[in-house]
Amino acid sequence: MNSILTKIETSLFRHRLVVLLVFLAATLFLGFKATQIKLDASFNKNIPLNHEYMKTYLKHEKQFGGANGILISVCDARGDIFNPEFFTQLKNVHDQLFFIPGVNRPLVSSIFAPSARFVEVVEDGFAGGPIIPADFKADARGLATVKENIEKAKVVGRMVANDYSCAMVTAQLMETDPKTQEKLDTLAFAEKLESEIRNKFTTENVSIHIIGFAKMAGDVADGAKDVVLFFLIAILITTVMVWLFCKSMKLTVLPILCSLIAVIWQLGLLNLVGFGLDPMSILVPFLVFAIGVSHGVQMINSIGQKVAQGLSNKVAAQSSFAALLVPGGIAFSFLLRYFLLTLVLFVSLQLQQV
Repeated sequence: MNSILTKIETSLFRHRLVVLLVFLAATLFLGFKATQIKLDASFNKNIPLNHEYMKTYLKHEKQFGGANGILISVCDARGDIFNPEFFTQLKNVHDQLFFIPGVNRPLVSSIFAPSARFVEVVEDGFAGGPIIPADFKADARGLATVKENIEKAKVVGRMVANDYSCAMVTAQLMETDPKTQEKLDTLAFAEKLESEIRNKFTTENVSIHIIGFAKMAGDVADGAKDVVLFFLIAILITTVMVWLFCKSMKLTVLPILCSLIAVIWQLGLLNLVGFGLDPMSILVPFLVFAIGVSHGVQMINSIGQKVAQGLSNKVAAQSSFAALLVPGGIAFSFLLRYFLLTLVLFVSLQLQQV
């Protein structure tokens, strides 16, 4: 075992220029790949698909609709929805949501949906119809009829607020975009909710509130874009702290630069195997950078101690490298196994789609 470690150590330090050139080429290639990475959010990525409950959910998803839903609450600032302006905006929201790609159209629900009906007992038996009649006009008589139908349908507390200040429009999302037949772009869908619904139909008296996984992922992604600024601030603070420890600009720049290269490799490899950066895991590059700086400072400290003992710079670096080769190799083997597992899962998913 020791002879193998010695050969690896000797070979790497004997061909230092070749090793640096290989690392440079890999960094340039993975850096190019890292520039192409995109934020990627998917509902199914956030649920335990191997759980028995989730298997049942996926099995009957097409028949009963999925759990990836959007809820849009349309509220009247005056506290009473029974006015022409509110019903106009509510219908606009319903119709616009219906035509956004990625929405499971038969499952769009509100009091304007054809499936929203009431049933009542009359002298001749049963009678019923849609909550919003086909000849509905937003005048006093039409609004009074709709209010009666809402109470008969018993949707107060579900489609309509208890105090009649808001009404709900709900929809289920599909996993694939029907136009492109590709996985639904959750973040693009969230942008459409803002541009085509909230910004378009919000008025002085009517406000629109949206919740759901897609909206949450869009909000997180918007906030994640600002994380870059905090990342730069973190690099600056880390640089100052390392300099205060080392008192050398060269020894400060080296661990910071190597840690940034580790982040570049991570993002490049992620894009290389076909994955995007999930907004929920946006902090992982921070952790990789912090761990890299920590290990770099430990290596510098180890080399410095050996130089203080009288060893030359090269021998001190080689000795410190040899001491960390076994634990570093074990960590690399775990990383390699994780990478191979991820690659196998990716290939299997691609084969299933074919």
